[in-house]
Parts: sequence; structure tokens; C-alpha cells
Amino acid sequence: MAQHSKRAFFAILPKLDCQVNHEHIPFLSRGFSKAFRKIIEMSGVGRYPFNMGKEKELTEKRLSSQCLYRGRILDLFVDEVELPNGRQSLREKVSHLGSVGMVPLDQEGQVILIRQYRYPVEQELIEIPAGKLDLGEDPWECARRETEEEIGLIPGRLVKLATFYTTPGFCNENFHLFLAVDLKKGDVNHDDDEFMVTKKVPLEQALEMITYGEIRDAKTIIGLFLAREWLRKGNNTG
Repeated sequence: MAQHSKRAFFAILPKLDCQVNHEHIPFLSRGFSKAFRKIIEMSGVGRYPFNMGKEKELTEKRLSSQCLYRGRILDLFVDEVELPNGRQSLREKVSHLGSVGMVPLDQEGQVILIRQYRYPVEQELIEIPAGKLDLGEDPWECARRETEEEIGLIPGRLVKLATFYTTPGFCNENFHLFLAVDLKKGDVNHDDDEFMVTKKVPLEQALEMITYGEIRDAKTIIGLFLAREWLRKGNNTG
């Protein structure tokens, strides 16, 4: 084993958050590189720049909570919290059951997008199909339901692309993003207050629309880029 490899190996041991088995400590040069890479993978070093929850305690403790408004799709709270330094502060929080969004991709590499008016921003936006989770609803089932209701297509296969918080500064909405492929014809079933039009766009053209500012919806931007990465890995839509 080269001396620089030994130094690198033992330097990383104190950073490991896992128990290292004896087979992961090779003192012979043969197989060292493979085992060393395994330890790197187990430790997370190089993948995650933050040692989440272990470098410094940043949690805020809820002391009280007051609901100011209960609505059809969200609730508004004002909470009193204790900060990490012991001081107190107020946090305004929107509580949401969560949502799903789907990137419907056909076998020709075209994505089905919708255009609808969004009242809060007072303009029409181009988006992927999306919808709100019902209480206790499974995100996968919600994604299948919303795809058919919004664009009249039933996904034969759903691929989970990501799960993320949309606006964690004030809202706890957890968003589940899917790729919808192997599409079959279904039935459109819009809500009474939903008005939208659909259009097929080649995926690469949709990505260009982001560059030119024609697509400004965050979930759609994330979904389109992740869909392209999924295809680049050699996956297919059949």
C-alpha cells in the first residue's frame, strides 16, 4: 500500500458515521482501492458537504401554535418558537397536505404540458400536470389519478424523480415529482373551477422554453431537467 493511500485511508476513519467491518480495512495493497471506495460510499464523504444534524444544533422548538385560518387547500398558523440560542421568535407557517407533479413523456420524446391561469401571480403559466394530495392519500395513486384527470392519459409506469419542499421558508408542502410513461388513453375530468389547455412539446424544446423565460413554474423546470437526465442514463419511455 502506498504511503499517501495509507494516510488518506486513516484520515477518513474518524469521519465515518458507520461501523467499519474488518473486510473494509485492507492492509494489503491488493484490493485496497475498491475497499477504500466502498468506505467513501458508506461514509458519505464527498457526496454530502453538510454533516446534517451533527455539526451544530439548529432545531427550533415550538412553544405554542395559533391557527389563524383554515381553508380548502391550506391552513395558516403563527407559532412561537425557541431559537437555538434560547431566544424566542414568531414563525408564520402555511400547512399543506402535499402535492404531486408528473412529467408525461410519450414514446416520441414529447412532453405533455398544460397552460392555465394562476390567480396569485395574475398570469397564465405553462406547467406539468399536478395536483394536491387528499388526506392520507398515497402519492403514487394521486399521481395516476391526476394524470388522467388533467390530460386524459393513464400512465402505465411511474418513475419517482424527486421529493422536495416547494417553499420551506413559510410552507411545509412536500412535493412528489414523477415521470409518467407508457401512456394510455383515459378520460379528462377537470374540477369545476379548472380551465386549461394541453399541448405536446418535444422535451428539448420545452427545455429551451425555460431558457427563454417562457416556462417559469419551479416544479416544471425541475421536472423537465430531471426527465432529461433520466433519458440520458439510457432509460426508455416504452
